[in-house]
Amino acid sequence: MHSQLIAQMGRLMSKSAELRGGLEQSAAEHRAILAAIDAGDPGLAARLLEEHIEVPQRVLRLPAARAMFEDEDGPLEPLDEELHTDG
Repeated sequence: MHSQLIAQMGRLMSKSAELRGGLEQSAAEHRAILAAIDAGDPGLAARLLEEHIEVPQRVLRLPAARAMFEDEDGPLEPLDEELHTDG
């Protein structure tokens, strides 16, 4: 499973940054999250992290977004089912 995740992450990192407005925007979000942690504000850090994660998830729900993540290697394969369980 680990190697499967690493392989997909490599394919998706730059495309993921595009979903939120580019690498600089993504890096700015990371800096804001770290600043909230440094300031001792876990509530703000959690909210910023949720927003950082939610943006690409929201975009990926759009039917047209799937094509963005298809390339010469073809569409993404679903991850193993154990990632989709709560236990």
